[in-house]
Amino acid sequence: MTPQRILKLTIGFFICLTLIAFDGIKMISYADQPLLEPQLTSDANQSESVTYNIPLKPITCVLTDEQNNRLYIGTTKGLIVLDRLTHKRLFVIPLIGIQCIAQAPNGKILIGTTQGLFSMNHGKVMHIKQHVTNITSMCVDNDGGVWLGSHDGLIHLSDMIQTDQNIPEQQVTRCPSIKVVLFIILIIILIVTLIVIGMVIIRKAIKPPVPAKKSLTVFSTDDTKKLLEANKKLMDSIQYATAIQKSLLPNLGGDKLYLPSSFVIWMPKDIVGGDMFLKEKFDHGLIFAVIDCTGHGVPGAFMTMIAASGLRRIIKDDSCFDPAEILKRLNVIIKTTLHQDTDEAISDDGLDAALCFVSFKDKTLTFAGANLQLAYISQKKVTVLKGDKQSIGYKNSKKSDINFTFSNRVIPLKKGMTFYLATDGYYDQVGGEKGFSFGRKRFYALMKKISTESFERQREILLEEFHAYKNDREMQDDVTVIGFSSDVVDIKT
Repeated sequence: MTPQRILKLTIGFFICLTLIAFDGIKMISYADQPLLEPQLTSDANQSESVTYNIPLKPITCVLTDEQNNRLYIGTTKGLIVLDRLTHKRLFVIPLIGIQCIAQAPNGKILIGTTQGLFSMNHGKVMHIKQHVTNITSMCVDNDGGVWLGSHDGLIHLSDMIQTDQNIPEQQVTRCPSIKVVLFIILIIILIVTLIVIGMVIIRKAIKPPVPAKKSLTVFSTDDTKKLLEANKKLMDSIQYATAIQKSLLPNLGGDKLYLPSSFVIWMPKDIVGGDMFLKEKFDHGLIFAVIDCTGHGVPGAFMTMIAASGLRRIIKDDSCFDPAEILKRLNVIIKTTLHQDTDEAISDDGLDAALCFVSFKDKTLTFAGANLQLAYISQKKVTVLKGDKQSIGYKNSKKSDINFTFSNRVIPLKKGMTFYLATDGYYDQVGGEKGFSFGRKRFYALMKKISTESFERQREILLEEFHAYKNDREMQDDVTVIGFSSDVVDIKT
């Protein structure tokens, strides 16, 4: 079988499974996946035992809740909650270093970990004692007091179960679904296949160079022809890959973005890019965003596929429309998918994002950002809302904390307002007579100048200014810009 044949079959297989992972077949989730079949063993005394295969190991503690028919299994990597009768997994809580579990008289589940004491009630988890760490054992007395054994000794927290109501709650964060994992595996298989096939083609096409008298490499006409053919096959493969990426980014020509007045600019630095934009319309509003992933080209395209899969799961599968919560959940998905929440993390990749939700009912726009901004113009005045100084992903906790909560900014929509979302590729472009970057100040001044033009004309002006400033210099980064009007609040069909 030829490399070209293998490539076509692999890409076809990838597209089919991608459709299945997104929309086709109902995939198994933690909520309906039973444990593996139990193994029955017996000893010389004729006593029998049943062993279950738990995915997160080692197991450190187990608690049964007879009243609610639940079984809590503590491990060093998280808490698994099972149905005690059917042994189906209800959900998994990613708490690190669980050592002991206990149940209070009021039904709350207390979890002792190396990071402190947590409580869980009705599927929500909160950190109730942060200064107590390295908990090794625990029990609850009839008066509601908690006795903790730790590396520092015996600790007694009197009447703590009744006094923790004012502590902020933290919503349970679930592990990435099988859909996300499957999709990432498919991407890796496709890219590895493209690389291997490319290496095979080049190795067959190029012969060892013939040394000349003047130390110049001489290629015959036949060698040159084969080299050009190999290069063409590689470029064809990458062009096919960009078709897959563009299928996730409709309206690339700047057509209407579900809006009567809008434009989209998407210009990757290479054939495939690390920028993407999102647009989704629902009965009660619109969600749209721009995302700038690490790097550009093939590495950046990798991250856009992971981000697109995560956003689809959060917005469509989980019906989450709060911009700050979407960014928070996406941060958890990126970090856990790339194992950046562990000491063994290899990847130090991530992304910056700006995301908005337009509410038809409230006639408002809610914005949240991760190192990206939203600019809007009202009554000839430019206002720039900066996102939080936190990125999404990355293994450096100072740059991106897995527990960070992003903030929302709400803007009442008025007639004549225009809004702009952009990645940094536009204003970071080097050009002009002195070779300086375009700059944010010049970028926002240009927005103000063209805001009264039609959105079709605005797009033309932005492209003309960009290419004129860049001139013959190399493009610095991927460029993505979205513009739209406040009139979107009246569009419901």
